Amino acid sequence: MLRKVLRWAVLGQICVAVIAISVPFGLSLGPSSEKKSAQYWLYNSPLDIDVSGLSTGDLKVVVWQGVPVGIYRRSTQQVSAASLFQKYVVPDEQTMNLPDWWGKWSIETKEMYVRSDVRSAQEDLFVFNMISPVTGCMVELVLSEQAHKLKLPQNWQIGFIDPCTKVIFDGAGRVFKGQGVFSHLQVPPHQYIGKGEYITLHPNG
Repeated sequence: MLRKVLRWAVLGQICVAVIAISVPFGLSLGPSSEKKSAQYWLYNSPLDIDVSGLSTGDLKVVVWQGVPVGIYRRSTQQVSAASLFQKYVVPDEQTMNLPDWWGKWSIETKEMYVRSDVRSAQEDLFVFNMISPVTGCMVELVLSEQAHKLKLPQNWQIGFIDPCTKVIFDGAGRVFKGQGVFSHLQVPPHQYIGKGEYITLHPNG
């Protein structure tokens, strides 16, 4: 009987010792406070982008909040085309919420300029999330010389295509009608510094 009592007492002490060792070890496997702080900084800090050297027709890609953000400098003709294509695209009031899996890429602005024809705070620079709301693929530029092959309108100037599904967006990131898709390319919150040499992407819209 005494042996059984001693055996259980020893086993109890061993269990307590194992727990005492494993709990701190398990906690050490989780994200450190420094890592959590770095992640918070990554997803809550603004990003300044130098666009002073961006010429007409140039596309600059940066990564912000883990998302590829494109900055494209439009020509005067491309800016004008943004108004002409209103009849071809899904109206804002008919757009749908993005799917649940889109959450990690959600950086849409609430500013009113996203409802304008050019969907940008400065009409010649289009700032957009390059992740397609259809598949999660990165969209690609569609220039005027590619328009005939894709059977796009004759006055096509610039737009984007989801290479995985061939879904078309116009030069302001609005999805074309008749494709079974009702979500535009997202426009992240942004503003211009000085005379427009820098763009600031900021998380609070």
